[in-house]
Amino acid sequence: MKTMLRASAMLVVTLGLAMLSAAGQAVPAAAHKTNSVGPSEFEMGLTFTYKFAQVSAVSGSRYVMLGESLDGVYYPSGRMKNLGLAFDVSQERKEAIEPGWSNPNTCTTSPCYISPGVGLSQFTGVVGPRFRWNLGNSERHPISAYAQGLFGAVYGYNSYFPHIGAATTTASSLAIQTGGGLNMRLTRNLGLHLLEADYVMTRLPNNANNYQGDLRMSNGITFRF
Repeated sequence: MKTMLRASAMLVVTLGLAMLSAAGQAVPAAAHKTNSVGPSEFEMGLTFTYKFAQVSAVSGSRYVMLGESLDGVYYPSGRMKNLGLAFDVSQERKEAIEPGWSNPNTCTTSPCYISPGVGLSQFTGVVGPRFRWNLGNSERHPISAYAQGLFGAVYGYNSYFPHIGAATTTASSLAIQTGGGLNMRLTRNLGLHLLEADYVMTRLPNNANNYQGDLRMSNGITFRF
């Protein structure tokens, strides 16, 4: 857990240093003028998500949650136009599988599930900084990359969350989402969300270390305003 937290902290620090470097970098007069008068932008994405999750690092029970997300980012005008404020709202779910379908302790058979008769649904909302940069000089369909560090909360429901003295079907905790992705612009207002890969840390009760470190992948379409 400490290793994952250090990795998240390092990514956020690196992102912050990149932002400071971009802000203080000297540019030619013509480029400075272009950056100064560039309009603000708002991008919104609709994506499908695939979360490779596990109950805990102790149990080793792994499964895949499918879902969807709505994310957006606002880039202001001026020299810091590549530094934006992003948000991500997502929902993922794993249906409960009745006992006898497969061995819950392995993922060699399909479907893999959390525990016999137990499913899981999650609603996550996070917000934080996103920094982008262009890849190549293609004018027809430019591709941009971005890195982000988002913080918020997760709400789990339709599941089983052990607590001292009792268990509940719902729980909530801190959520940290760090990672990045690639976008391709198709037209002035429409683009492809080629790929986003994020490490998602949550602290939902699991009768072990109350810690989850999941990998979330997503892709979809983007709209630019």
